[in-house]
Amino acid sequence: MSSAADARIPKLCEIADDTRAALAMINVKLDSKPDQGWIINIICVIFGLVLAAIAGTAEIFTLIR
Repeated sequence: MSSAADARIPKLCEIADDTRAALAMINVKLDSKPDQGWIINIICVIFGLVLAAIAGTAEIFTLIR
């Protein structure tokens, strides 16, 4: 290897270590957040109930005519 390549290796190792540290911090922050899947489930249930109410109302109007 050339001396230029040998000089870059420590710098690349330092960049890799910084990247690993940043990814570890992101991972810790994401792990501490609560799971928000239940919010999506509640929204879907409410949306489904609203659609069912609209369909029921439309059926009643159809039966009246």
